[in-house]
Amino acid sequence: MRIVTWNMGCGPRASSYRKSHDEAWAYLLQELQPHVALVQEALVTKIDEARRDHSVTVCDLDPETVAGAAVLVRGLDANVAPGLAVSRHTYSPTVEIGTPAGPSRRRGHRASDPATSWTTRSFVG
Repeated sequence: MRIVTWNMGCGPRASSYRKSHDEAWAYLLQELQPHVALVQEALVTKIDEARRDHSVTVCDLDPETVAGAAVLVRGLDANVAPGLAVSRHTYSPTVEIGTPAGPSRRRGHRASDPATSWTTRSFVG
């Protein structure tokens, strides 16, 4: 499983990173292809575009907000985990994700068999 965290640097409106934001997203989603991506200071329009192929959880954003934090999940079960909030003043989304726990240790199980057990992991964007 691949997990990537990336501060996109687009929080400040005058950020020079906004010029290469499309390329950064292309690299993140097409080259790195993470199962879980924790992004910060990402433009909301790009976060919304990621919903086509990912489960996306964002923190509550003011309608005027143009950049924020999100957790993107591809190919795994994801649920909002409000009980994991760092503080009520945080701008970080929290997510619980069901992940493969690895091969079973039961007798007769071969390493080539698909994982049959799952566990829940918690992530804070």
